[in-house]
Amino acid sequence: MIDTFDQELSSHMDELTDILGSNLDNKEKHVQRLASYHEKHKSEILDSFESWKELQMIEVPELRPEMDVAFYKMLNEQSDVKTLMSESKVAEKRENIINLSTVKKLAVAATFIMGMAIGNWMDFGIGEAATNEIAIVENENASDVRFASLEETPFATDRIKGINEVRDQNNPNLTIIEALNKVILRDPNVNVRLTAIETMVLFSDMPEARTYLIEAIPYQESSIVQLELADVMISLEESRSAEKWNELLQSDLLENDTKVHLEESLRTIL
Repeated sequence: MIDTFDQELSSHMDELTDILGSNLDNKEKHVQRLASYHEKHKSEILDSFESWKELQMIEVPELRPEMDVAFYKMLNEQSDVKTLMSESKVAEKRENIINLSTVKKLAVAATFIMGMAIGNWMDFGIGEAATNEIAIVENENASDVRFASLEETPFATDRIKGINEVRDQNNPNLTIIEALNKVILRDPNVNVRLTAIETMVLFSDMPEARTYLIEAIPYQESSIVQLELADVMISLEESRSAEKWNELLQSDLLENDTKVHLEESLRTIL
């Protein structure tokens, strides 16, 4: 059975994977904030982030047909059982001198790749590419923005592209604002919700945008999103959000560390 420490660390690593797998420009800011809010596991979070940065510098060789030939040739050469037994003994001796940091980096890399694959950051060529336009999907009862529709844009990367295109609009109509609100409330991907929040903030001079940001507070289960909304409310000096924050603080959606930090940081508006 996994103990409490492992469960907490696993949860924080999932959040770290979400950040590193995103298209956010300010990854380091989010990582530093995540680490500062979880002091108990700060070193593990920052060490993993450093390993991830080092992995970004590694040049991945391009796969070539010759590699397959060499691989199968090697398998054929190892068909003799005695040879395999001898090889395994040598491998065991070599394993003892493998650099531990290299193993950790490989583990971190595997974790991030699996996390990003599961989170649909890697499309693996499946599905049609999203158009560059902010397309409107006509439904029976109302029009919807494509990035807010999981059926139209099943991949998180495509939904983020659609949301980013909205940022260039000086005067978005109410349909766009409502679509962003739908994403913040319902999208299953944390990175998509973060992108929608950051985009909604750009239109915070619109009363509807501020209202939607406030109303979204008690529905967020991810600590990353909760902390992002807290930063937004503090920067906007939005004291009207106090009721919603109190609703979230009294719920069971908060981790203990996150709850403590929210109570401290939100004092100016609660």
